[in-house]
Amino acid sequence: MKLTIKRTSGASLDVGLISHVERRMEFALGRFSHHVQQVKLGLSDESSPQGETEKRCRLELLLIDKEPLVVSELAVDEYAAVNRAFAVMALLATRRVDRQPRERAEGIPVYG
Repeated sequence: MKLTIKRTSGASLDVGLISHVERRMEFALGRFSHHVQQVKLGLSDESSPQGETEKRCRLELLLIDKEPLVVSELAVDEYAAVNRAFAVMALLATRRVDRQPRERAEGIPVYG
């Protein structure tokens, strides 16, 4: 899987965070690696209505021969936002990949 990380709006990106992203990606999406073309991750700072700065993680999963999946999560720090985004993406990827048509014994496709 190819990983692209983009930092915008003052979000910090250090070696520890990159390592964390790579571990979370492998844990959450590793079993789908033969279906995944690219993973795009964007980190940004956003102001909450209370005036606090929160971190947004936008995750895009480009699948081979399927529509891309996109998740956006907001949290108090980058690590929490990354964790939440990959957790949701793992659920979505499971649903999308498992919806592959299967063949019955007679050769009739079955969905589900």
